[in-house]
Amino acid sequence: MSSIQLPYASDVEEQHRYSIRHKYSAIAHPRFGDAFELEVEDCNITFDSSWSPYISGDLTVKLIEDQDMLDALDARNGCRVSIYMGYVYDGFVDDVHLVANVHVRSRTVDRPSNTMKLVLSGDERLAQDYKRLSWDSVPPLTGINEFVQYHAGIAQRPTPATVVSEVGPNYGAYALVGMVQDPGKDSLSMIQDAAERLNLWIYCDGDRVWRIRNKAEYVGETALKLTTGASGTILSTSSVLTRGDVEGSGFHNAVGFKYAWRDGAGNDQVIYGNAAVLNGPWSIESIGWNVFYAEREYGISQANANQAAANALQSLAGRGHQMTMQAHAAYWLRPGMTVTVQLPLGEQERLLVRQVSFNPTSGTMNLALYQPINVTITTTGS
Repeated sequence: MSSIQLPYASDVEEQHRYSIRHKYSAIAHPRFGDAFELEVEDCNITFDSSWSPYISGDLTVKLIEDQDMLDALDARNGCRVSIYMGYVYDGFVDDVHLVANVHVRSRTVDRPSNTMKLVLSGDERLAQDYKRLSWDSVPPLTGINEFVQYHAGIAQRPTPATVVSEVGPNYGAYALVGMVQDPGKDSLSMIQDAAERLNLWIYCDGDRVWRIRNKAEYVGETALKLTTGASGTILSTSSVLTRGDVEGSGFHNAVGFKYAWRDGAGNDQVIYGNAAVLNGPWSIESIGWNVFYAEREYGISQANANQAAANALQSLAGRGHQMTMQAHAAYWLRPGMTVTVQLPLGEQERLLVRQVSFNPTSGTMNLALYQPINVTITTTGS
């Protein structure tokens, strides 16, 4: 068995193609008090590699009659919810596992339906909640692991944060130079900017572990085969070739970043980082300009600004061929994984998952897929 389907059973991909029962549950973990199970009426949990938080969702549950338990579901004090999803195989064999440990952003009580809606989020939102105060400490710039450990710890206080990284200690210190967290600046934007400079993917996973990974730029080992027909799991599809109508989500062949900040001497500084595709079928000479532009507020060197633009462009250049799909839920599937798609017409395609949204109450998932391309990027800036 490939480890790509873990922790589910070795034959889970084959099993989920047939008429099996989906099983799910939600456990509330109040900041103060004992855990208790929620009676789920509807559930949507989304994983998305292109935005933060990586995990978001909502949960509709029956209204709790116990006032103490109802009071414990307080978004203000850090109440959390664990979502479990999986299958029941022949012989009443359960294959159900934790999918997301998330915190409650809001709790709404609706009457006379007597239901509650919980809006849920991954811990990147906690990193956004924190804005540095003038008297607080500043993050270390000795390496990306140390940098993320600091910000994750701030976000998850008073719970210690766990960081698992694909890079070694002190990695990337050269790219963090100038990243001063001025009063009022949140931790999430710091993490996002650092990830962009180093071409890394930094996110808080479903097990509440912060992960530092290399980006999945190209397709790899297949995590799921998606087909139509008698044993197929595809319910509907939509395929699009886009020039980037939604900024940042579609195709671009050039990137421009403006970094503007005030240095330690009180002088305003501005550096522009630029990257473009100058050769090949997707170049500006072949199809014209399609520029993604953004502004950043942290200090940076010219070389690092150019590299950040190139890193962003490598991903954006591959967003022109996209596909959305509804299919039977494969609860092990995550962004960055590769799927193989075979539709009734056309050749088989291997695509990367950008987003997967699970609805276990219907046993379905919605996917956003894209086909990355290899381009040669040229950087320039001043």
